[in-house]
Amino acid sequence: MSGAEGDRPVGQPSIDEVLAKIDQSPLGPLLRDERAMDRMICDLMTESDDRVVREMGRELRDGNVSWRGLADVPAYREALESGLARMGELDLGEMSAQLDEAVEEQVESESKHESDETGDEPDELWRGFGRPLGGP
Repeated sequence: MSGAEGDRPVGQPSIDEVLAKIDQSPLGPLLRDERAMDRMICDLMTESDDRVVREMGRELRDGNVSWRGLADVPAYREALESGLARMGELDLGEMSAQLDEAVEEQVESESKHESDETGDEPDELWRGFGRPLGGP
């Protein structure tokens, strides 16, 4: 067991377990699309409460700086380091539970969608279209 895993509280999932859940969640396909992911991150950054992070998001979005180029600007580097430090405070257990809920909701939604496609149309759908209720 590595040092990081040994420091993990009992019952707390590993980062690898959480990342696997993210991949299986409704966000998985989006996160695998690098352009979509970049747009999403830039959008989130431009909406940040932190003015430096907002500026970084605009600069990235507008193509004025690359991801690597952010570290060349002292104020940006400081904001990145601060964000990195906060990542260590993430509650992986809570994140894991939220991902479980998202996957469960997705499965339920897909199951409902599949059952809706069976041809069994609810009578309410035909109300007002001249089809008698309760019959074909």
